Amino acid sequence: MMDSLPDLIIKVIFDLLPTNDVNAICFALSCKRALPRVPYDDQLHYSKDNTVLTFGHTFNQTLAPPSIPDTVEQINLSFDFNLPIGQGELPPSLTMLKLSGKFNQPLAPGVLPESLTSLHMTSDQPYHHVLGERVLPPSLTNLTLGRISSSIPPGVLPASLRSLVFTSGYEQPIAIGVLPPSLTHLCLGNLFNHALDPDVLPTSLRYLNLGDGYTCHIRPGVLPSKSLHSLTLGGGFPTPFEPGALPSSITSLVFNSQFNEPFTRGVLPSSLTLLYLNTIRNRDIALDVFPETLTQLIFGGGFDLPITPGLLPNTLLDLNLGQYFSRRLVPGGLPSSLTRLILGRSYDLLIPPGALPDSITDIALGYGYEVSFPSNIKKIIRSMRGIDLSWVDKINRPSLESVRISATTHWTSGKMIGTVSKLKELCIHFINMKQTVANQREERQLIDSVLGMSPNVTTIQLETGYNPINLRTIDNRSYLCLNLLLLILLLSDKII
Repeated sequence: MMDSLPDLIIKVIFDLLPTNDVNAICFALSCKRALPRVPYDDQLHYSKDNTVLTFGHTFNQTLAPPSIPDTVEQINLSFDFNLPIGQGELPPSLTMLKLSGKFNQPLAPGVLPESLTSLHMTSDQPYHHVLGERVLPPSLTNLTLGRISSSIPPGVLPASLRSLVFTSGYEQPIAIGVLPPSLTHLCLGNLFNHALDPDVLPTSLRYLNLGDGYTCHIRPGVLPSKSLHSLTLGGGFPTPFEPGALPSSITSLVFNSQFNEPFTRGVLPSSLTLLYLNTIRNRDIALDVFPETLTQLIFGGGFDLPITPGLLPNTLLDLNLGQYFSRRLVPGGLPSSLTRLILGRSYDLLIPPGALPDSITDIALGYGYEVSFPSNIKKIIRSMRGIDLSWVDKINRPSLESVRISATTHWTSGKMIGTVSKLKELCIHFINMKQTVANQREERQLIDSVLGMSPNVTTIQLETGYNPINLRTIDNRSYLCLNLLLLILLLSDKII
């Protein structure tokens, strides 16, 4: 109805408003034709249904009640906003509030409405004010905090809280009773480095992320024994685990940094299905260390140890050996259950017959070597210095459906005859090609050469790093070319 008012009436109403950007903005929420009169300067972005209100980077004015209408459910305050928020300034309909950047004001009880379920206070600067009792509403389920320098006493975090994330880190010890029994997700951030005592973590906790700064020993009984499913350890964790320290309920275990201590038998939980080891240096891995439940094993960039028969469990489906793995694969080293194998781009050793089990369907390979592919192979990812598809015909595996090439140059050679009848998808990714493939003419020449190399393929994707091109076969002489900048038809194998 407001949008049907004459311009003169809108101008009169606008001029009668108190001098406050918030009043002007909220009038614009009910009358979009008033938006050009708002002192914009990127001060306001709101959703079409007027439920999300986002203030621009430089906004820093008082939220005088009742400036914000009750239709608003989410408010994103600006980076520069750093003024006190009084009672009644936030609408009772609010469910999410984001305070970031410079905000460093105390919050009094009753300021945050009881409808609030998600609060984000993510300034990188230390928040110097104490979060007192009844400041956080009993409806809150998700709380994200930046750098908190003062301690949080018991009773401050509401019983409804399910997720607590410190983006920079909590710098104080955590006492028993601080974390509510409803908590399921906890991320303590990179600044947290205090030993955790038994009964500090609630028995409801399912996901725990200890940041890069955590170097304390984890004793048996510290981690919840039944509820914890996922544990992530950061950069500084140096100490070995005792048997029983990791509860049997854990299914996902991530080490994000160098781990120089050896694993001993019985340390890894018997229910583990995913294990990520960023770096293991100069430590042989003993047999029977990995549990028989493990299905996904990911090694980071520093792994370069031999894969001996019996090392990997027969339950393993997905194996990533990391960027710098350079040991020769031997027959019997990889389990017969494996379906996906990733070797680093620089891996250039000969893979002897029998080293790859027939169960593998997806494989990622490094530079130039001959390999006998498994009989059930469906997807191949291969690093090359140029584009040469002649090797695809030599594979002689009718199950092959998808080929992806990571190329450092865009020269093409070795056309594919097309004997691999099921091959339908070809993706070519160019590494650091922004300057080489820099204009439309070179892209057109590249597309022409690739189309001529793969007669049976119906889907081709070229990733130049800045302008991805997707090609789809229409018939034996026509292709549809789509990318972010153009939609053109390729007729008679030529771009027009």
